[in-house]
Amino acid sequence: MKMQRHETMLNLRETPREKNGTWTGVYSHLAGDKIYYRLDNPSAICFAKKNSNVFIKPENNTVLVNSLAIENFRVFIDTNPRTPPGEKYKAIGGYHAGPSHPLLRDCQVSKGAKLFNVPSPCWPLEERLIFGDDFHHPYHANGYYVFKSEDGIKWSLYHDKPVLSNLTKCESGIIGSDNMPSIFYDENIQEYVAYLRSNEALGVRHVFYIKSKDLISWSVPKLITKDPGFDFENENLYFMGAYPLSSKKGYIAFSHFFRNEILTPDGSQRKYFDKKTLIMTSKDGVHWKEAGSIFSQDPESVKESRESGCVSSMATHMGPPHVVSFSEDPSVYTLCVLEGIQTPLTRLVRYTINKGEIK
Repeated sequence: MKMQRHETMLNLRETPREKNGTWTGVYSHLAGDKIYYRLDNPSAICFAKKNSNVFIKPENNTVLVNSLAIENFRVFIDTNPRTPPGEKYKAIGGYHAGPSHPLLRDCQVSKGAKLFNVPSPCWPLEERLIFGDDFHHPYHANGYYVFKSEDGIKWSLYHDKPVLSNLTKCESGIIGSDNMPSIFYDENIQEYVAYLRSNEALGVRHVFYIKSKDLISWSVPKLITKDPGFDFENENLYFMGAYPLSSKKGYIAFSHFFRNEILTPDGSQRKYFDKKTLIMTSKDGVHWKEAGSIFSQDPESVKESRESGCVSSMATHMGPPHVVSFSEDPSVYTLCVLEGIQTPLTRLVRYTINKGEIK
């Protein structure tokens, strides 16, 4: 599929602080006139603001610290016509952990909280104790929380408890939190829609479709379907990357995809292959059809990525560039792409695809 690579929107490895840590820049994304990006060791969410045609990192640009929501913090502009003026910006984020997490060693709330043994289907041999999801955790360590903001800089909780978690009853599997959520107000159905990770089995990750009228009470998470069908043996939709289309009542997704072959019983050793971004389209947001792929790591694309400094370890599933934001113009789709993950050249780059390329 033909697409055009344009300018670097934001360099995420400029300062000594940004050069520190493995996960700096992961799941950075654009919302309104701001790019939100992650720093590592210690973790934080920062922002850059658009000034003319460039993004500038202001001084004191940190918006979130001391929170496990940093793992997957995802901002969106709330287009619900009933949204109060002071809540234009919304975000979802949070992690489901237990008291052994390094950030929680001195947390008194964690020490007194009830624990549940809920192994992840993706790591079935690991014992895993997690908190309940019926209370407010100060580090957002017991599920997904919803946040609100007037300006996208100063954030507060929209609801004081998790709205979704590893304990949420699902159609199959459990909700995973180590990924990039998709969330938006869907004007077609006049409800909020979220796509979250479904941990299905060792080496198998799928995607849940969930909807809500108020961002607090959500429908039972159900698996999306796709054509061709999903392979529950070794296929992974690592995150959905779904967006509504403004030009027609439909949806488009840029989904990080790979397959893996499990080499040891505990899954600690595996071979990754068929790594790419699937482009999928849908009429209802639930049933999807593959329309092509980009950033496929065949030998030629790997060579091109290495020459541009855009690729990390080829042995992992995180190597290919990720589409992290999307917008629609009259004749093209514009993609915000995270390149060079886990390298000194982590950056966000603008790409465009002519609409006629995607059927």
